[in-house]
Amino acid sequence: MAPLRLEQLSNQKEFDLVFSMGVLYHQKNHLSHLMKIKELLKPSGYLLLETLMVDGKNQLIIPNDRYAKMRNVFNIPSVDIIERWLLKTGFKNIELIDITQTRFAEQRKTPWIGDQTESLEDFLDKSDFNKTIEGYPAPKRVMFLCN
Repeated sequence: MAPLRLEQLSNQKEFDLVFSMGVLYHQKNHLSHLMKIKELLKPSGYLLLETLMVDGKNQLIIPNDRYAKMRNVFNIPSVDIIERWLLKTGFKNIELIDITQTRFAEQRKTPWIGDQTESLEDFLDKSDFNKTIEGYPAPKRVMFLCN
């Protein structure tokens, strides 16, 4: 099936696997997003969730305006908060698969970028690549598998 927005899908439990990659932090209602995914999964289905995260326990970044020059970033939680969100929305067997700092080689200028001429190096503080230009921790991604 082609990539679709959640809103375009029925509520039938028809998917064995749903990928939610780079989407959760753009959701005003993150719990609603996770519940919709849960509704789409077959009883034996899995969610592969990849999202931005912040280090620490019980940490949550709610950007004032932008995060790494991105609009519509509503929250960036720590791993334990994401796990609580998954449990609260009915997921179980939550497995943390990976935590990775976003690298320049991944988000770089390429011919595919079109008119957009900026990439990760433009979104970070030039004097401290561990921070965004807004002063938040630099992008780090976490990946979970759960059902």
